[in-house]
Amino acid sequence: MNARPTRTAVSLCGSLDHLRAEPQRVVRELTGRKIAEPFESISLYRLGSVQSKEIVEIRYFAKEHPEDSESKSYLDLRLTLIGNQEDGYCTIIAVEQTMSEMFFRDRAKPTSRLVTTGAGLPFDHAYVDSRVPMSGTSHYRHHHVFRIVEGRPVEMDLVEQASALTKPLMPQGASNWKGSNFDLGLLQWRSGLWRNGDANCCPSGGFLFVQFRLNGERLEVMEHEIFHSWEAMVDKYGAYYDLF
Repeated sequence: MNARPTRTAVSLCGSLDHLRAEPQRVVRELTGRKIAEPFESISLYRLGSVQSKEIVEIRYFAKEHPEDSESKSYLDLRLTLIGNQEDGYCTIIAVEQTMSEMFFRDRAKPTSRLVTTGAGLPFDHAYVDSRVPMSGTSHYRHHHVFRIVEGRPVEMDLVEQASALTKPLMPQGASNWKGSNFDLGLLQWRSGLWRNGDANCCPSGGFLFVQFRLNGERLEVMEHEIFHSWEAMVDKYGAYYDLF
């Protein structure tokens, strides 16, 4: 059964060597789960450096019940961390998810990125953009944005702002069923517009495009447009960032 990604309430610090060498301890401390060895994979992704700190992501992927040969349930735990070799690394955000085998084996990509330049973003700002997708047809994303200030992550509510600003732009009776579609680098929102009775695949209300600008720490709508198809929107505004 698919489960939405869940942010853990616990933070964790340590060297990259120890965090990768002790997966059972990491999973237990962050999620409370006891996962038996062996883990299917432990992957390290280096996302870039900013303000003398490196941003990395570690992915822990393990079968939840290895003793049960019939079980197809897997744990996917993603840690996005900031730090360096001298001081160690600490979690910016940790997100866990349980999913069936068929969805997880092709997820060998980072779910966070370091954003230092973009349309409308201040040239001297750096952000960590964390978007953990839920597999399946919902395309739900557990989406959080952090600004790096003096080497420390500060969470921002840009995703929540974008979602709130788009709702009044949707036609009456239409809504977005697919979670966050906010692109931090482009300061854009793109989503389908579903009405009651629509199939999950096919929004009958078209597709909403919104271009924002950043005024201090607040988003403002610059322009918006509704298209009859996704292809028509891409033809006019180009492709947008997506992890999966």
